[in-house]
Amino acid sequence: MHKGNAKVIIATGGTGGHIFPGIAIAQALLKKGIEEVLFLGRENSLEERVVKRYGYSFKGISSSGIMGKRWRHKIKGTIQVGLGIGQCLNFLKYYRPSLALGLGGYTSVPALLAAKCLGIPTVVHEQNLIPGIANRILGNWAKRVCLSFKETTLYFPREKCVITGNPVREEIISVHRERRGKRLRVLVLGGSQGAHPINKAFLDTAKRLRGLQDRISITHQTGERDYIWVKNSYERMGINIHVVSFIYDIAKAYAKTDLIIGRAGATSLAEITALGIPSILIPFPWAIHQHQFYNAKRLASAGAAILIEQNRLNGEVLAENITNFLENGHLLESMSKKALSLASPLAGEKIATLCESIINSKRF
Repeated sequence: MHKGNAKVIIATGGTGGHIFPGIAIAQALLKKGIEEVLFLGRENSLEERVVKRYGYSFKGISSSGIMGKRWRHKIKGTIQVGLGIGQCLNFLKYYRPSLALGLGGYTSVPALLAAKCLGIPTVVHEQNLIPGIANRILGNWAKRVCLSFKETTLYFPREKCVITGNPVREEIISVHRERRGKRLRVLVLGGSQGAHPINKAFLDTAKRLRGLQDRISITHQTGERDYIWVKNSYERMGINIHVVSFIYDIAKAYAKTDLIIGRAGATSLAEITALGIPSILIPFPWAIHQHQFYNAKRLASAGAAILIEQNRLNGEVLAENITNFLENGHLLESMSKKALSLASPLAGEKIATLCESIINSKRF
């Protein structure tokens, strides 16, 4: 059977950190000649909107998180996972994919368990340095476990591990960053759902940098919840900052950025290292297993980023760091080179090649 007849399902969802690597892998799989890529996720969700926007097929299933929940939610989540397994069994019998790929998060669990029951080979990809519970469980049964970091092999059967890096979408890999001009271009990423502590701290930062407006250009993504509050606050202070609730064309924004301030999700870090953008990272302190802290620490240890823990975050600290970059432009150049050294621009292609080889080995 020619690989053009092969079909792959990708189970993902919950956050952009799980979804966008899936998009990058789908792009690479189709380049390899895979006939169709279909995504499994929750109905009426972020993953459904993103996947359909990219033009891929989508199937909604039941699933829910369990870790970190109260016992009532754990019971409800377990029931939903059970329902999801039943839905996936019925759908996969009909769809007959050649391979199932899981990108972590609770949506992966019913999809890959059903695939395992039906004898469909599975592959897991872990984006973070410290893996989540779903991937730790699913990795024991998978044909291969693709990892972003060598250190993560400690959590999986070593013989199954392949270091691929974290895949980045085509439109970001192809970005050509514009050369820095007279102004330092700062992009503040408060998150698609908003990161209130970052938004609050940066309001104070902007006030402290008011006298440097002719030397700094700032774009501030606030999230929907804080958008009006942040925008009105800047207007009252008489500070000219471009405020948006969400950036849909992040590739275009990256092209015009010299410094990023934001969280430390693995996918965001894969994107900014691929483009060599220096960053100030404020890890989300309540992430399970503190994975954002360890993601950020890796970049900071390499000299590619500055790590500020949220309990130390304030306007003064941010203003001091930004002013330091203004006065010492060579620091940005050095951090940019170090960020690029951590990038894995071929991660999507490596994962697609691995999936292709598993599909072909099953057939012959």
